[in-house]
Formats: sequence, structure tokens, C-alpha cells
Amino acid sequence: MNKIDMFDAELEEVDYDEQNLLTLVKRSFIENKFLEAGKYLQKLIRDYPAKPEYYSALAIVWKNVGSIAEAEENYLKAIDLNPGLWEAYYNLGILYHENRKVDSAIECYKKSINLKPDFYLSHYNLGNAFRETLKLDEAVGCYEKAVELKKNYSEAHYNLGVVRELLNNFDSALGCYNRAIQYDPNHVNAHWNKSLLLLTSGNLIEGFKEYEWRMKRKEFTQRNFVCPPLTDQDISNKKIIVYAEQGFGDAIQFIRYMPMLKSKGCNVTLACDSILLDLFKNVSGIDKVVLEDEALKKQNDYDFNISLLSLPYYFRTAAETIPSYIPYVKVAKNKTEEWKKIIGRDNNFKIGLVWGGNPKHGKDDERSIPLCDFSILSSINNIKLFSLQKGKPLEQIENCKFNIENLSSLGEISFVDTAAIIENLDLVISVDTSVAHLAGAMGKPVWTLLPYYSDWRWLKDRNDSPWYPAMKLFRQPEPGRWDVVLNNVKQELIKLCLR
Repeated sequence: MNKIDMFDAELEEVDYDEQNLLTLVKRSFIENKFLEAGKYLQKLIRDYPAKPEYYSALAIVWKNVGSIAEAEENYLKAIDLNPGLWEAYYNLGILYHENRKVDSAIECYKKSINLKPDFYLSHYNLGNAFRETLKLDEAVGCYEKAVELKKNYSEAHYNLGVVRELLNNFDSALGCYNRAIQYDPNHVNAHWNKSLLLLTSGNLIEGFKEYEWRMKRKEFTQRNFVCPPLTDQDISNKKIIVYAEQGFGDAIQFIRYMPMLKSKGCNVTLACDSILLDLFKNVSGIDKVVLEDEALKKQNDYDFNISLLSLPYYFRTAAETIPSYIPYVKVAKNKTEEWKKIIGRDNNFKIGLVWGGNPKHGKDDERSIPLCDFSILSSINNIKLFSLQKGKPLEQIENCKFNIENLSSLGEISFVDTAAIIENLDLVISVDTSVAHLAGAMGKPVWTLLPYYSDWRWLKDRNDSPWYPAMKLFRQPEPGRWDVVLNNVKQELIKLCLR
């Protein structure tokens, strides 16, 4: 006996007419009492001539109580009774879509559109389905139709921007995000995507302004500091707490702003992850480095708070004004000498290698490269490879068919150790990870290997970085083509070793 049938006995002795039952169904839906609506609908279907609308409504009940198979069955019954019931096709499409049956959803959306061409949501959701199946041109057409039918539909403008950006039509994508914001000024994701697009295009001033919208995204972890956020206040002789909100690479990239903040005559405390504590202790412009929990416990010690990644906006950074005094991360000489003894003093060209990112990163599959693919470099004479890899990708070294020194076999390697190792190398070759940022911040030659859809900080159509003067970028010419990237790396490496 299912949850709805349990209540059938209560209605057997009551003589409701059809209109009364419909009124009870409507009231139950308004009050989100789906089980109650279900029992009235079942009595309607049992006692009165079958109508497709009743089955369609019952499908909604089943969906809301988590019985997907029964919901599908009732939508199909409604369609069987009335093949022209476009709402049933549309709702069945939503059901399929939500349960990852995207091809079935597409067929339902199409049937709904054939029956009701002017229903904008059918076009919009068909666009979503096409986007998920990477039929991007088809998705564009659907979103365009949706906004034609409902001009102020901000969500469709936003998603049209997403697809056009994937198609590398940046100017058009920016226009879509602007229209989404025009119709919904508080559309957080439109502001967020606009910021990334502006930053990628090199418009840093406006981009970092929009980037502040990240704090309104659900993914952002709000800090409960009592002291107010730093905006344009006079901070001479004030105490500022700066917190590192994102990944290790982000922290390393933007720690360069601390001397600029310190130059305003304030006391600067940095709150960061324990893994970065020792690395940042010697960075100029920082009076004290603490854990974030410690900072939150001593809130009365601070006058203002600001995120490390808000400092570019605070200082109104443009492409020409990126603070680029390199190196800004330095290693103690005794630590460097300690690792020199391990790495050796021979004449081989020494290269540090990182092939995998953090699996927790949302796009890690796109930015990581199987270690075996780097075998293309092993034929080059007089080079010596050292693994700077950490985490799960390090497991690949067990099956490696070429020579690479696994420094992790010596024990736990901290960021300070990694920096000292890098100081003893001639070159770092890395996918987009914190190690690439670390090498760049140290002023060491670093070649960063980027996926086709790379992060905003690497801009577009460039093989260099204004953030790191000693960095060279190698980009995929199309999604998945690491073979082209690694072949280019090999050719450049041969030239470098022949000098």
C-alpha cells in the first residue's frame, strides 16, 4: 500500500461531488499538502470520467513525494488520453531532465513546443538540455527564442551568455550578461560571469569591481567578522585583518598586495590555511600570520577586514598597474642548501614537474594530464625530471615508464620545501596548480600548461602573463588536445637545452 492509498478509506463514506473535490485539490496544492491532494485526485479518477488533467495533477503529486516512476506513468496516462496536452509533455520533460534522461527530455520539450510554440519555458529548458549535451548552436537558438517570447527573462539572457562564451563569442556573451543584469540587477551569476569575462579580456578595473559579487554566491563562505569591511576608510594606524578566501594558488598570487596595504600606515594581519603559514611568514608587508579560526576568536583586535582577493579592486588594479615586483616569495638560504644536497649539483638541466591538480577542484579533469603523456620529454638529452606533485595524482608515478625523481618518497614536503626545491631547479613545468603560482612568485622560469577553457587569470590568446614575468603559457588549441601542448613543450625544451 503506497502513501496516498493509505488515506482512501477516509473518503469512502463521504459523498463529494466533482467540483468539491477539485476545490479540495486546489487548496491542498496551495498549502503544499501533496499527499492530501493525491487522495482527492485518486477519488476523482475513481468516481468520475477520466480526464487527462487529473492524471497530470496526480503526476505532480507523485513527483513531490519522490515517486518518480509513478509520476512518469501518470504523465503518460494524461498524454494517452489527450495527445494535445502540451503541459503534460513539458512537465514530463522536466521530470526526465531532473533525472538525467536528457534525450527523453529533449523529445518531450520538442513535442510541447510543437503544440504550444509561444510557451517560452519550453524553449528555455530545451536550450538547457541542448547545452548539457554540448549541442551549443541548438542551445543558442532555443535561448534566443525564449527571450524573443519573453524579453525580460533574465535567466535566458544569462544562459545565452554562457553558451556564447563557450563558443568564444565574448562580446556577444558580455551583452547577454548585461541584459540579464538589466532585467534583474541582483542576478548574482550574471554579475559573476561578467566579472570573469572582463578579467579574461584584460579589463581588470571593471572586472575586479564585478568580482566582488562572488561574495553573494552560495559557494562563498561568509566570515563573521564584527569589524566592518574595508572600503575607502582612512586606515592610518588601524589594524587590518586580511583573509585568504580561496585556494592556495589564489593566495600565492594575491599575497603580492600586502606591501601596498602596509604602505598606508596600518598594521596588517593575514589569516590563512595552516599549510601556507610558514611560506607567508617572510612575505613583506605582513606584521603577523595567523589561522582564520584564531583571527575570528580575537575579533576585537581588528578595525577592518578584507579578503585577499578583494585587494585588486581596493587598489583599482589595471593591467598596467599589477604589482609585479618579483620575487615576493623567498626561501631561507639554509633551506635551499638543504635541498641542493638532495637534488645534486650535476650539469643536467633540472625540471620540476606537476601533472595533476586537486581532485576537489571542479574542473580538475580538464586541467590535469596523465603522467605517462610526459614520456615525450624523456628522449631529450641532459635533462633530469623531479616530481613536485602532491595528492592522488602522485600514485601514477608507480607505473611511470621514464625516469623521474619522486621527492615525496623522502617524507612530507611543505610549501616551504617545495619553494626550496624550485630554487634549485632550472625550470618548472606545471598544469594550472599552486606550484605554478609559487614558481612565478619566486621569479623562477615556469611553463604553465593550460586547458582550452582556462581560468580568467591567464587572460586569452597570450603565451605570457602580466602576473608572472618569468612564466610562459602553453594552451590547448582545442579541448582535450594535450598532445599538441606537450609537443610544443618538447620543441621549446630542445631549443632551451641547446643554448
